[in-house]
Amino acid sequence: MKRRIQETQNNWLLPCFFLVDCVVAVAVILFWYFLYYEDIFKINDMLVLCSDNSYNYTKQSSSLSETALYLVSFVVPSILILLFELIMAQYNSSTDGLPKEKTVITFDFRVKPTIRRIIRYEGLFIIGAFCTLIFSGIGRVIVGRPAPHFFTDCPELRNNCRENYVQYADGMCQNEITEHTRSSFPSYFASMSSYAALFAGIYLSKMMTITATRTLRPVFFITIMLLPFMVSLNRVSTHQEHWTDIIAGSLIGIFIALYMSLIVLNGFEGSLQKSNRPNIEQPKKEDKKGGGGIMQTLTREASRVSSRHASRREKGNDFMSRLHEVKYNTAHRSYYDNNIDDYRRQEEFVYNHQPPLPSFAEDGLPANEQAAIAAFKTEARDTDLGDGHLADDDQPMFLYHH
Repeated sequence: MKRRIQETQNNWLLPCFFLVDCVVAVAVILFWYFLYYEDIFKINDMLVLCSDNSYNYTKQSSSLSETALYLVSFVVPSILILLFELIMAQYNSSTDGLPKEKTVITFDFRVKPTIRRIIRYEGLFIIGAFCTLIFSGIGRVIVGRPAPHFFTDCPELRNNCRENYVQYADGMCQNEITEHTRSSFPSYFASMSSYAALFAGIYLSKMMTITATRTLRPVFFITIMLLPFMVSLNRVSTHQEHWTDIIAGSLIGIFIALYMSLIVLNGFEGSLQKSNRPNIEQPKKEDKKGGGGIMQTLTREASRVSSRHASRREKGNDFMSRLHEVKYNTAHRSYYDNNIDDYRRQEEFVYNHQPPLPSFAEDGLPANEQAAIAAFKTEARDTDLGDGHLADDDQPMFLYHH
């Protein structure tokens, strides 16, 4: 299956890289250099209690030098990032589907996703490493806590105790006193090794997404995290640093590694997933009557269902009422047809036993009124039926039952 290459145009990629990313990286590296290798920042020599035996240890030789620390902390994670990015690029090119990132075209240069990812991960790791060293160096300059072998390297300090306290000054010691002897808090060995190991461990755990390699995640992570633990134990056992120096340095390295690997990198991945989605046709939005969010859709569907149920109930009520009407009329008509003779006899009895018409005192009335009374009586006698029954249409509305 042929893969479809996704490309996007962005002429701001190279200017932002050289004017922002590179400038920030150079500034951080220069600040680290002046902090560690120039005399711009002076160490604050703290007062030391002369009777404090924690500064009277003999320094032992250590197999881990400062040069070895920098090589292991910078080179090994960088090589791991480079190898895994190349492996993932080869794996993505051999499988079907769209790449996670697009090829960016900037000033007629095509920057592939693999190159962008390598520069991104390597750059963030290097900047985070130098920031870790800067945090540790600032702590050493401000605090100025001596190393455990402070009195051993400079025995003349005990002769200058005043009120049971002594403070280092230039020219007090015959032996050369290094800056690390004058200030060891926090431990930049612990901070740098912790940062490099944790960043590399989180990176490998996120990159090993293939099902066959998921069981190796804890193995690689625990193996890598053993390295800063061994470095810390070596620094304490050889009396190079205090255990409190190790704890403070480890916390600095862990904090910066978590921030760079979880927050910063996740922010990059979130923006890429949002902007580089495949062009899939989205369903058209409905009009104002039918559109809206999820809650409006649910409310609209609920109202439709309730209206359908209400119409069904109304139809059911109408059907029951019509059925009741038909049953009532049928029963009434059947009862009326069977007892029509009784009805007629009752109506005849009521009609024949009506009270007589009121008598008028015809004497003394005018002639025209007497003529009207006589006509009324004649009309009343003429309305009597011969068989004594009323017609069906003249049946009264109310029936009298005795």
